Amino acid sequence: MRVSGTSVWMCVGVLTVFGMLLFSAIPADSRRLTSSFCNTKDLRKVEARATAPRAQEVALAMKSELVRPGGIASARLFNRGESRAGYGVALRIERRVGGRWSLDPASPKGPWPKKLGRLDPGDLSTCFRFPVPDSQPAGQYRFTVSVQLDQKASHRSAVFQIRSN
Repeated sequence: MRVSGTSVWMCVGVLTVFGMLLFSAIPADSRRLTSSFCNTKDLRKVEARATAPRAQEVALAMKSELVRPGGIASARLFNRGESRAGYGVALRIERRVGGRWSLDPASPKGPWPKKLGRLDPGDLSTCFRFPVPDSQPAGQYRFTVSVQLDQKASHRSAVFQIRSN
């Protein structure tokens, strides 16, 4: 069976349009899951997004400080100190209500593996991701992750806003 060149180009055109429509139907925040923030190994790119004090050796940085319902909030720990640090893989999503932070009902519940991630000086953690439910109310939220530095346990947090669509 012989196929004309015009038929082949029509098929390519239809597949291209179909692919574009499929891609545009995926929410923009979901497409960014493989963004440079979550994939970079460049400490400076992540550190540039941190709001933590410079004196903090291990800090948590948000990909974006503004997230919409249905989007994904992403954060990474980074070690700008000179000592190795450990971190838990569990994360908490907290919401600020009436001037106080409390665990948000949408916060991931686990179960969490009993393992500690390791951050050598200059290292970045894996990307922590929180898929924001479509029904999530607008407000101020924060990621909170446990960290161990010099045999002392503490927490690191990074604040973000959820704004309605």
